[in-house]
Amino acid sequence: LATFGPGAMAARLPSLLAALWTVLITAWWASRAWGPATGRLAALLLSSTVLLMTMARWTVADMLFTASLSTAFACLGCLLLDPGRRPRTPWPFYFTVGVATLVKGPAAIVLGGGLALACVALFGGTTTLRRLRPVRGGLLVLAVATPWYLAAWLAEPEYIETFLFTHNLGRYAVAGAVGHQQPWTYYLLALPLALLPWIFYLPDALAGQVLTRGRKKAAV
Repeated sequence: LATFGPGAMAARLPSLLAALWTVLITAWWASRAWGPATGRLAALLLSSTVLLMTMARWTVADMLFTASLSTAFACLGCLLLDPGRRPRTPWPFYFTVGVATLVKGPAAIVLGGGLALACVALFGGTTTLRRLRPVRGGLLVLAVATPWYLAAWLAEPEYIETFLFTHNLGRYAVAGAVGHQQPWTYYLLALPLALLPWIFYLPDALAGQVLTRGRKKAAV
């Protein structure tokens, strides 16, 4: 706002840049995992979904949160997919989880930690756990996020307490703690709408996966 003035463009610019970065990091990850053609297709699909185009215009932190977590998940995926190539360490994953924690609170730790635990269960157990170095990684997350939270709490305790306890804890533990809580059934309608227009291709994509796996089993 100081650079561009108090207008809509300046207010929306962070969300727009975060949306562009989310598309780029998604394309990068898809290219590493499945090849350049898949990366280009992922960029096309993501950039034209209703939800991303909408969030790119919102003056809220949601798109920044999405960009941070997308980066963290891509770093984690590349580490586990091909540990012989960069990034070879888990520190980019933990650093970007820390950034996401700055943006949106401890929900980033829950989502990032949940994905890491799922990877441990699916990709090698204790070997993957040692590669992830969770203790030092957790300390890195805290090192990124804690100084700002502490400084903000000293400057405005009520804001931080409301942010942490009401918006990050109360909304999951107490019905009606915030004004926009929804039951889990909300996503049965919201997700298909958010993924328009590409949601219509989902049945064919799932059927193709089932058919491919059946052929592989038959070949074995």
